[in-house]
Amino acid sequence: MSESIVLCCYSESYALEEPRRICAQLSFVSLRPAMARSRRLSLPCLPKTLPELAAMLSSAEHSGLAKTLDESDQIFAASGGNHDQGTAFVILASQRMLDQLASAKRIFADATFCTPAGLECRQIWNLVKLRRHHVSC
Repeated sequence: MSESIVLCCYSESYALEEPRRICAQLSFVSLRPAMARSRRLSLPCLPKTLPELAAMLSSAEHSGLAKTLDESDQIFAASGGNHDQGTAFVILASQRMLDQLASAKRIFADATFCTPAGLECRQIWNLVKLRRHHVSC
């Protein structure tokens, strides 16, 4: 007997009641580890170095990570330098951002030495401009 025939043998009321009965027995706390494990398996491992980050963002497998929210542009612009010499860099900028910066009269720079935990980089440098009284990164 095929699965579709077996499913047709159940009454409609049973089909509606069975998921409710199962949901009543499972709490969010009991489902949370399975949900976290599934999410962890669907995402790539966090990179430890800037070259690893550049490789991840430029790979076809993870290309969605470097897309803008409207998916019309990429934010991964370039990478280079040498990790062993401490000169590795990654540039994240969409074409819209570069166009905005090119027409800016003033550009503000912000640098920090507090970097994300686990990422072996020494500094994050951010260029911003004012656009319609808002900071535009």
